[in-house]
Amino acid sequence: MITLRLVLHLILILLALLFNHLGKWPFLQTLIFFLMALPLIALISGFILRRRVKLGLSTEAELVERGEVARWIIRVDNPSFFFTLFCHARLRSARLYPDQPYLERDFLLPRRGLSEIRFEHSATHCGPLELSALELWLKDPFGFFMFKLTESKKLEALDKIYVLPQKMDLLAETAEAEMQLEEGAFLAKKSMSEIDEIDRMRQMQPGDRIKSIHWKLSARVQDWMVKQYEKAEERQVLFLFDLPKIPAKASNLEREDTLFLRDTILEHSTALLERFLMNDFIVKLLLSGVQPANLTASKISDFEFLRQALAKIPLDPPEALEMQLRDELTNPEKKLFFVITDSLTASSVGLLSVLQKENAGCVLAYYIADAISAEQYELLSELALAKVKILLYNRYGEEVHDESIQL
Repeated sequence: MITLRLVLHLILILLALLFNHLGKWPFLQTLIFFLMALPLIALISGFILRRRVKLGLSTEAELVERGEVARWIIRVDNPSFFFTLFCHARLRSARLYPDQPYLERDFLLPRRGLSEIRFEHSATHCGPLELSALELWLKDPFGFFMFKLTESKKLEALDKIYVLPQKMDLLAETAEAEMQLEEGAFLAKKSMSEIDEIDRMRQMQPGDRIKSIHWKLSARVQDWMVKQYEKAEERQVLFLFDLPKIPAKASNLEREDTLFLRDTILEHSTALLERFLMNDFIVKLLLSGVQPANLTASKISDFEFLRQALAKIPLDPPEALEMQLRDELTNPEKKLFFVITDSLTASSVGLLSVLQKENAGCVLAYYIADAISAEQYELLSELALAKVKILLYNRYGEEVHDESIQL
């Protein structure tokens, strides 16, 4: 790419030729030869420096809390002994912020020196944050040409930044009765006596709950003793996520509205995961488009690992909810299903009803935008008749009570 300096230089050559035509001055011929040779020298030296300049692309941190600042780092090494180089960089993030203007930066590369520049971006929404455009240009020593340093393959190799859902203070914001997560609350196929049967006593270990302490025995032996339940390993809950899709062709307002709803669902899901872990459930996540796709956690110390997995869910998961439910129907293992979705279809309702009948229990956390449509109302009523527990929340994470649906 040519620069304004080259254009002015060509104008200068034309003026020199004009004056040389008007009057025969010997020094003008030498000057013209020098001026015409200078762009060629600049072009050759620029190609050589472009091949020798070393470029490094990285992120400051792979995981960033929502609301904080994400940073990309560009490192450029100038190997030249003679020239200080001028560089121009600009970048733009990807689909989360499609209309954001380019961030641009100019910087100098000292001789035999390394320059590092950082681009900052506000992590407004949960999920993967990647670059859709990154350009790095290098000027030749004479400033006539701009040479592009970045290539598409280098951009694809650049690590993504994952924006974590904010951690909610579940104990402070959500009532125990609202969460419905008491011992055995949804395990329809298991009796309470079966769940609460004590297998043995053992010494307390880090991560054990206070309510598991056997106070009388602890006082007698002068050591903290906790109750070990025989059926604890059967307390499993499987989370299935069906997040709202980002519209391919949508206005800025519609896109922002969908992203906000997606953030609400993910952050409320983190609270649900934490509550299940605190109640000694074995939590399993089935995530489409994330490697590994199946994650299992049994201790509250694994909560951060699960939260990081939620941040890596792609904006357009490749697998629909119906496909996930069909896969689970082939698995005879009895467990609690907790489905996170913002919309229902007749197919998913039928599959949920079968799971409710064949397995330990189903729970549906259904998030609505404003009001329940007539079609969604009918589907929710079908689930209620199938004895699927339904939890309704609005886009702000607040519980919605609809008396017309017998939940």
